[in-house]
Amino acid sequence: MNEKSVALVMVTYNRLELLKGALETIFQQTTPVDGVFVINNHSTDGTEAYLATMTKDHPNLFFENLTENIGGAGGFNVGMKFAYQKHDYDFYWLMDDDTYPSETALAELLKADNEIENVGFLSSDVVCNNGSPVKMNVPVVSTVWNDKVQDGLVGLKSGSFVSMLISKAALHKVGLPIKEFFIWGDDMEYSRRISKYFSAYFVSGSVVTHKTGANNGVDILSEKGDRIQRYYYDNRNQLYMAKKQGFKQVLKFVINRISLSFKILFSNSRNKINKIAVICKGVWAGLFFNPQIEYINDEK
Repeated sequence: MNEKSVALVMVTYNRLELLKGALETIFQQTTPVDGVFVINNHSTDGTEAYLATMTKDHPNLFFENLTENIGGAGGFNVGMKFAYQKHDYDFYWLMDDDTYPSETALAELLKADNEIENVGFLSSDVVCNNGSPVKMNVPVVSTVWNDKVQDGLVGLKSGSFVSMLISKAALHKVGLPIKEFFIWGDDMEYSRRISKYFSAYFVSGSVVTHKTGANNGVDILSEKGDRIQRYYYDNRNQLYMAKKQGFKQVLKFVINRISLSFKILFSNSRNKINKIAVICKGVWAGLFFNPQIEYINDEK
């Protein structure tokens, strides 16, 4: 076991071949993880059978097969609880099933922990196959971001669940990711919650490759059609986060959505009416969306 124990928490859904590669990179870490916890979001592609065979060679691999797809947010919520029930690990390393960390990714995160006091979360450098930054995984820097930049560390306000190392102290203080987010924004909300109380940094030496398709950000204007309905969650969840910051942020967000709707209407974008309808539906739902934060052992 490492000096500080680490649980890897991964959520998967119908991406068996990517999952196989991702787990292979986990087991090749120069600093081994102490427990690997995979949440299978009701996959129908043979994932359940594959995970069962993997436990024979990897006794530190544990998995849970869910009876329905509860999204990435729900999966990470369940996964962190699942890992905690096995052992109160010092760190919980969250990532998607298409995340391929370099062999020293975890070692670099733990090295950074030794240089930082009161760590809440540490984020890896997320790149595409060609080494360029992944647009949808770019973190948000903090107001004071460069106090440790000479060490390759950049202060963060929020980060992505595509390789985020979360401390035990942060888990106990701020609770779990909000499962009702389903997808999009859950990592931003959770990491913002953590950075209010703890140190949070981007670790340039810890590199992971996100095996995503096209390197597109979250932008409904340029969306061609496959993921339009997902923007319901984006708008609902973004408004929830705006409400937590006060009326001015809510007003700013609503004005932004109105402006975006007009931009879509007068653009060459496809599926204009559908896109605007999804925005309206998400914003309306966000006005009443008020999920409760879960805490480990229900201790607040």
